[in-house]
Amino acid sequence: MPLFRRPSVRHALLACMAIATFMAVGPALAEKSAKTIPANAHMTSYPPGWECDPHFRRAGEGCAAIKVPANAYATSETYGQGWKCRRGFEETAQGCARIEIPANAYLNSYGSDWTCNRGFLRTGDGCRKIVVPAHAYLAEDAFDTGWKCDRGYRVEGKACLRIEVPANGYLSDGTYDTGWRCERGFSKLKDACKAIEIPENAHLDYSGNEWECDTSFRRHEQACVLR
Repeated sequence: MPLFRRPSVRHALLACMAIATFMAVGPALAEKSAKTIPANAHMTSYPPGWECDPHFRRAGEGCAAIKVPANAYATSETYGQGWKCRRGFEETAQGCARIEIPANAYLNSYGSDWTCNRGFLRTGDGCRKIVVPAHAYLAEDAFDTGWKCDRGYRVEGKACLRIEVPANGYLSDGTYDTGWRCERGFSKLKDACKAIEIPENAHLDYSGNEWECDTSFRRHEQACVLR
């Protein structure tokens, strides 16, 4: 038995017809595809099959040149409006307007806004001088006041008051509450630190400001009883 069969006359005719059809229709399809791509555009592999060249944007079924306003520059991005304002200018409905920098301020590193000088705080369209009270210092991360109290002091209105630390207490790093905490083995009672009374079969917990029962015991009121 032969390993291969000779192609039949019918198969040969079908192959010839396919080649003839491609040669006749192919150029027409290529010409039609070329005609669908407007000027200032190029072909893509996704619908609608073309996109506008850089510095052009789609307008209907064609591509129109991007109009770059004064004090702006063209970008190579294929999305958006195709331009950005120059440093020191901001986008408006009419184009790019110069950024008005108030007294005691400077243009930021991006060139798109202004920032107050050190010692001044932004309020609306201007910069007001920060009044630092006694026992305080300038702080850039204090957005509401522009200052923070020194260690050992806490905010009281627009001033910094000394924190009164009771016996067996120490200054805390928190900026809220009283500003102090009790040493290990003591608990807070109003404005003082009271020694913790540990009942039998109990010990100080991880915080050091409360007690808990030993293993095999459970808490019952102020004592530890067997489970």
